[in-house]
Amino acid sequence: MGYLLGFTEGDWTKNLSARVYDIKVHDPEKLKKAWDKNVKEAKKILGDRRIGLVNYEAGGTPGTTHGLVIYGENLNDVQVTLRKIQKTKAFQEYIFNKRKDRLLTDLHYQYCKKISITYCCSMGRDPTNVKEWVFFGNPTPGSMNN
Repeated sequence: MGYLLGFTEGDWTKNLSARVYDIKVHDPEKLKKAWDKNVKEAKKILGDRRIGLVNYEAGGTPGTTHGLVIYGENLNDVQVTLRKIQKTKAFQEYIFNKRKDRLLTDLHYQYCKKISITYCCSMGRDPTNVKEWVFFGNPTPGSMNN
């Protein structure tokens, strides 16, 4: 639990994957100033992706004070975006000057779209594209899944 210190607008229906950094911050005011500067400089890089800064009051990884989160279409998109942000002048200045702040955890989240399942059909992999899950019209309880 905590409160938002900053969050950018973006397409929350498109960018469902997130990477969260839980950190222990020595100087919260300095972090917030660096955060604002980084967000401003990274605006074009972010596009319709969201990025947020949270102050933890309770919960989170033990010992952490703040969380940074960045969203993207998938975890690869998040990583590519982070690499671009890390090359900006504002980010480099923050890393050089932060010294006492410590990254404690690095978490990844992949959000799943909700689906409703009806009992009149079976769900399985598409035989023509095994990466896709589809519904089949005839239920096949007890049959082999392939």
